[in-house]
Amino acid sequence: MPDLSNKEKLGEVSAENDLIDLFYFDGNGVKVSLTVAADKACFVYVRRSTPDRVGEVEIESLRREKLGLWRSYNTQRLLTQPAGNKLKVYSSSEELSSTYENPAVSQETLVAVKELKEREKSFKLLLRQDLRASDSARRIYVNQCQKLSNFYYKEELPPLTEKERKDFEKSVEKSTEN
Repeated sequence: MPDLSNKEKLGEVSAENDLIDLFYFDGNGVKVSLTVAADKACFVYVRRSTPDRVGEVEIESLRREKLGLWRSYNTQRLLTQPAGNKLKVYSSSEELSSTYENPAVSQETLVAVKELKEREKSFKLLLRQDLRASDSARRIYVNQCQKLSNFYYKEELPPLTEKERKDFEKSVEKSTEN
């Protein structure tokens, strides 16, 4: 069993750093997105399929517990945004489970809001491309997440087709040549 005593625990959260609408992270084959309005939000997590691993989509509604702290309805995860470019996700037992840091966005919240708004269309296009792997996930994203309804959805994405596998391997070869 892993030693959990070194896990970062949720501490005090700053009311100045509330979740930012349109926050996104795109890296390591994972996309994370937030849609926020008033005291409701939607968290989207997409991990694309690779030759050795099936992908996954998770979409969940959130509610504000207090300024700076949000809780998901179903899994009871806690989300905080300690900087404009960083999102922290804690388990229901308040242990850090993941951090998403977007180095292309400022740490300063007001600057980050402007930068995220400027990049909204291009990121949403990339997110929709990933969601095309599942008609259900795409419909839920459009019909539930965009309207900030209360819901939870999780699905394994289909494994790569033979053509997708070859394309993936070619892209890995190109990236290692550079």
